[in-house]
Amino acid sequence: MSDKELSEIETWREFYKKDYTQIGVLIGPFYDEHGHETAFLKSIEERIKNGIKEKKNLESGIKQEEKEFPNCNFEWSQEKGGEAWCSNQDSLPRFIFSPSLHKQRCACILKEVALQDTSNKFSLYPNCDPTSNRCKY
Repeated sequence: MSDKELSEIETWREFYKKDYTQIGVLIGPFYDEHGHETAFLKSIEERIKNGIKEKKNLESGIKQEEKEFPNCNFEWSQEKGGEAWCSNQDSLPRFIFSPSLHKQRCACILKEVALQDTSNKFSLYPNCDPTSNRCKY
């Protein structure tokens, strides 16, 4: 398991600590025959701390990306299909690769930035006018 995945287990552990009274421990990889934490458990707890930090950094990165390039709005119906648009009329919907999410997402990019992009950082929706605030897909 990754450190981040281990940190998700900590959520459950905290839930049980909060709502239940501990009456003992199970002797094994986490606790010795005297009920003391093992070195293995301590290493897992260190990895959990690292996972929590990693998760906070990821969330912070996502928030920063969304602040700079807000998410698009979406609507989909069986009759009309899908449509992406930006609430801010000065922005255009574009695909952008999100390093924090490790995938593409739709973001609202200011018109002057989107139209002058020569780095291919942003990509158009297929069959969408480059100056349109709304794109059907």
